[in-house]
Amino acid sequence: MSPVVEKPGVKDKDKQGDDEGISQLVRKQKFVGTSIEVLIYEMHKLMNDEKSQVLLDKALERLNSLETEYSRIVQELISILPNEESVNDEVRRWALFQQEILEITMLAEYQISIQSKEENSKGQFSTTNHSNPVSSHLRLPKFTLSEFTGNIIQWVSWWDQYKICIHETRH
Repeated sequence: MSPVVEKPGVKDKDKQGDDEGISQLVRKQKFVGTSIEVLIYEMHKLMNDEKSQVLLDKALERLNSLETEYSRIVQELISILPNEESVNDEVRRWALFQQEILEITMLAEYQISIQSKEENSKGQFSTTNHSNPVSSHLRLPKFTLSEFTGNIIQWVSWWDQYKICIHETRH
């Protein structure tokens, strides 16, 4: 059996095509990733505004859409990366980014639920007799804040929940 003879330059062209594909995906990944980071920043600002429930809800929808696109890009990128080390690095980066996205999603959903409950309770007060306010009998649902475990990766999420529960929620 004769050895396989490769045509000169064919392997180089394939490698060059892979490199170009990787470069294009990395550019797309940076674009979508930056869009997500900007949106997360804006969502943090919206959570401090009591009248932003609709905007926060729209931001959550946009975040979900961007996360889906980013995930598709990462999967495509991982499928063409040249070695396991690169794949592992990309998977780790994506996992950390997903955690950040999950944290802001949970905080935003919590904030939206608080704002919805406040709006519902305001509607109840407007139909009641103001000489006998019902507000003194209503209480916010109890929220159990988990104890901080000491894991530095979870600090931002825990601190955001703490601020919302303790400092930013009207008692």
